[in-house]
Amino acid sequence: MESMTPTVRNRILKRAKAAGVDTAGKFYVSGLGKYHDQRAWVSTIDDIHDVAKANPHLTMTGLVNQKGRQTKEIEKVDLAEDLVQGLMGTYLQNPKEREAAGKRNGMAELREKVIAKHGAKSRKK
Repeated sequence: MESMTPTVRNRILKRAKAAGVDTAGKFYVSGLGKYHDQRAWVSTIDDIHDVAKANPHLTMTGLVNQKGRQTKEIEKVDLAEDLVQGLMGTYLQNPKEREAAGKRNGMAELREKVIAKHGAKSRKK
């Protein structure tokens, strides 16, 4: 935190203290948690080891090396047709969207827009 500007450092310390975190004699490790998380403020490597043991999914490299347990990736599925239709109806309540949908291929473009915004970002093959 020494490399931070005093304003940023004071803001971080204020947030931590507001959450009841005792920062005296400790340093913040961002990979362990947010400013308001007691576990992210450590004073020794043993503290880091304790946090690593408590979080088996956490992967760490550096002072402490731990390979986190891998979780099964959730398969992404297509957005259900009733949701697509409902969202399209919501979009069509906007006059600009309704005007664009009235143009050639407008409804197809609106459908693609809804799926791109609200659907799965990528599909597992």
